[in-house]
Amino acid sequence: IGDYKLNILNSYGATLYPEIGLFTVSMEINGDELSRLTNKAAFLPVVYGRTELMISQYCPIGATVGGVTKSTPCSMPCRTRKFSLTDDKGETFPVMTDRFCRSYIMNGKPVNNLDLLREYRSKGFHRFRIDLTNEDYPSAKALLAAFDKEESVKGINYTRGHYKRGID
Repeated sequence: IGDYKLNILNSYGATLYPEIGLFTVSMEINGDELSRLTNKAAFLPVVYGRTELMISQYCPIGATVGGVTKSTPCSMPCRTRKFSLTDDKGETFPVMTDRFCRSYIMNGKPVNNLDLLREYRSKGFHRFRIDLTNEDYPSAKALLAAFDKEESVKGINYTRGHYKRGID
């Protein structure tokens, strides 16, 4: 399965990777472009999830609260606490890490198109992707229930991504 980071925007893009059988569609594709994809069974749209905005070898968590120095290893606070960065406009972006201390700056708002599943189906899609990153168990359960009911999740601040407007 090819990830959305392959940035597949059209059917031709999928031919560049003959070893991949299922492609996650680029997060930058809009609804009209989705309609024009051929062989829709080979494509998987993301209907819910936070996108990675940046991946870095530098770990802001270790550098600020983990106590990292040339001689002191990180205390790994990321294993027990959640962290985020806040920009000058007050938007909060979750920071996630992996076991290699890489940091992943996530979009502060998840894409939430769960209530558009009928529209996706009318375009020929029958499989969908939900990315759960920093959701807790009750939130994940609510998201899956919303998926089953084909409705948006209540009480979260979200974006439609590029589905309605596309990219310039």
